[in-house]
Amino acid sequence: MWVLEAEHDKKGYAGIHKDGSLGFEYVAPQARRQGVASRMQAFLTNHMIENDLIPYGMVLVGNDVAKHLQIKFVSQFAEKIFYFYAKGVYEYE
Repeated sequence: MWVLEAEHDKKGYAGIHKDGSLGFEYVAPQARRQGVASRMQAFLTNHMIENDLIPYGMVLVGNDVAKHLQIKFVSQFAEKIFYFYAKGVYEYE
């Protein structure tokens, strides 16, 4: 988990889920529309590439903010919607 902080103010945090996908959990309301999510995505994407990982993410249908962020980064989208099941919140047995 990484936290973006500026001037002793936490702007947002992001991480990599247990399944290896990029996750953007939160951008503080006072920090929105300031490029915080873009900065976090760029950092995590580069971090994953530097560690021989393939950066990928999943966007919930209807989450237009996340979708537009991926469009901004020229991400490739799956041709079809896919579904998955996770017991609990990414809990594995």
